[in-house]
Amino acid sequence: MPLKCAWLAAALLALAVPARAGEALRVCNWTNYLPDSVLADFTRDTGIRVDYATYEGNEELLDRMRAPGGSGCDVVVPSSYAVQQLRNDGLLAKLDKGRLGNLKNLDPDLMGKPFDPGNDYSIPYLWGGTGILVDTSRADPRLATSWADLWRPQFKGLLLLPDDPREVFGIALRTLGRSVNEKDPAVLGQAAGKLAALMPGVRAVDSANPKALVLSGQAAVAAMWNGEAYQAQLENPLLEFVWPKEGGIMWMDCLAVPKAAARPGEAHVFMDYLLRPEVAARISLELGYATPSRAAFVRLPQALQYNWVAYPPRDVVRRSEFQEFVGPAAALYEKHWSDLRQRAGK
Repeated sequence: MPLKCAWLAAALLALAVPARAGEALRVCNWTNYLPDSVLADFTRDTGIRVDYATYEGNEELLDRMRAPGGSGCDVVVPSSYAVQQLRNDGLLAKLDKGRLGNLKNLDPDLMGKPFDPGNDYSIPYLWGGTGILVDTSRADPRLATSWADLWRPQFKGLLLLPDDPREVFGIALRTLGRSVNEKDPAVLGQAAGKLAALMPGVRAVDSANPKALVLSGQAAVAAMWNGEAYQAQLENPLLEFVWPKEGGIMWMDCLAVPKAAARPGEAHVFMDYLLRPEVAARISLELGYATPSRAAFVRLPQALQYNWVAYPPRDVVRRSEFQEFVGPAAALYEKHWSDLRQRAGK
């Protein structure tokens, strides 16, 4: 997205005596999307130091990857449609699957998707969906069973939206009975008009730490990623998560190596480490997102395996759509979203 978000970088794990000399492996990931303890254990177990940087959305990552000189990252975590964009732009390196021994743990049903049919450039990291989180102390969850309910006057001034054009337009498109992967400019114009009517009632737009805005009472009804909602519910049991009747907006986030990566070998070591069953299970347990690893899933406590926020039920997945690459229409999503935010002062 054409947003001037800060590229936050922090050197986490600069150990006094690293087992490997030279610069650290540079991992670039979404905000709040990998436990610090996993990074610490990776360095302890492999001797590879990590410099960790975060971004707030796929569009920020795409801008970074396309910039002169590249992203400066050795590992990135794009969503499905962004994988295809980066692959088409020639910005991803082909993976050496011989170095990924834990690839065998991944669910075959989550492999070979259209955005990367042979998983030559990416491997699944986590998957999930966007639904509606409601603070029941301030809003009635019975009034939030559909995406269309976000336009209710009762929610004006209480709404939180993600800072993500594909997510927000997906919401409007579902209320119009259209696909979240719509490419028709006329339909996207309709969706923009519908969102223009919603924006005055939006309290905030945020993808960096959306659960904090709900937990602090700044927003009471939020279109939110299910893992963020799961984490928020652990802190406040009065929060209720709803999968809208039209379905959630589903996505899969993937691990990939930029073609310009300075340390592709260490990047493969890092990715394979995250695929270890015990590590993948820890990530899912702490973040509340679904792991694509079957070997990791069976290690999870049943309370999480059957938690319908973290692991959407089959009927929810059936009526939902996964985000896909929309080609040249992506620029139109970004333009509309930028215009909407500017006019609304968000």
